[in-house]
Amino acid sequence: MGIKVKTVAIDGVQYQFTQLGAVEGKDFFHDLRKVALPAFRTLLTGDLVKVLAEGDPKALENLEASKVGELLGLVLSLFENMPKQLERDLTTAFAKNCKYANAETQHAFVDLGDANLPNGIFDQHFAGEYLSLQKWLLVGLRFNFARFLGDLRSALSSANPPTQATP
Repeated sequence: MGIKVKTVAIDGVQYQFTQLGAVEGKDFFHDLRKVALPAFRTLLTGDLVKVLAEGDPKALENLEASKVGELLGLVLSLFENMPKQLERDLTTAFAKNCKYANAETQHAFVDLGDANLPNGIFDQHFAGEYLSLQKWLLVGLRFNFARFLGDLRSALSSANPPTQATP
C-alpha cells in the first residue's frame, strides 16, 4: 500500500499530488461520507460506480449519456452540499501535499504551499483561475477518496446478495 504520488495535467499545468496519510485522511473521509452518501444512494448500481472506482478514463467514453448526466449531477451535488469549512480544509491539506510545474517555473515542480497565506504561491497561482482551482480540488478528492465508491459497492452487494430463483 503506502502513500502514492500522481502527476496530472489541468489546463496546461502539471500537478504532482501526494496522497494524504491515513491519520489526516480519515477525518476528511468521515466528513465526505456525510456529504457524498446521500448523492451516491441513487448511483450505487451499474457501470458508473465501476468506472469511478477503477479510474479508467477510457471507460467513461463507453458510458451511456444518461450515466454521464448522473455523474455530472453527482459532482454538482457534492460541491453544492459541501460545507465551506470542509472545502477550505481539503484545499489546505491538498495544497501542502501538491506541487505544480509550468512555463513560469521552467517546468520544475514547486510546492503550492499554504493555501491560506495571502500573496503566497497558492494564492498567486490560482488568482482569477477559479475553474482551474475547482478542477484541481476534484482531482485531489478523486485521488485521495474515490476508491471508497468501489469498496462501498462491494459492501452493499455482499450485504444484499442476489436472490436465486427456486426451481
